[in-house]
Amino acid sequence: MTFVNNRAMISDLRKKLRQNMTKAEVKFWLAVKGRKVGGIKFRRQHSLDWYIVDFYAAQLKLAVEIDGDIHDTPEAIAKDQQRSQHLVSLGVRVIRFTNDDVLDNLPGVLDRLRGHFPS
Repeated sequence: MTFVNNRAMISDLRKKLRQNMTKAEVKFWLAVKGRKVGGIKFRRQHSLDWYIVDFYAAQLKLAVEIDGDIHDTPEAIAKDQQRSQHLVSLGVRVIRFTNDDVLDNLPGVLDRLRGHFPS
């Protein structure tokens, strides 16, 4: 199955999300932008099909989601699972971190992230 990257219809929403990143997203972005981790290029607020992922490494087909407390409800958990399943069906791997993970243990987050890089 193929998908469309960065659909024009949702470009304004992607821009708005980039301008209003959470503290955890900003911290993660500052750590990975400019190929700082493993030489891998990450994009922020990148759309894959009709979903916008927090961060995406096209070279690895890897989406990184950083979830706040809003993702803890049963409805949000179900929606996130459905979204992840769809992305996986497109050949995209999904890794999730919580805001607390990023804010309290960024080195550990980056180590887990590197675990998804080719050897």
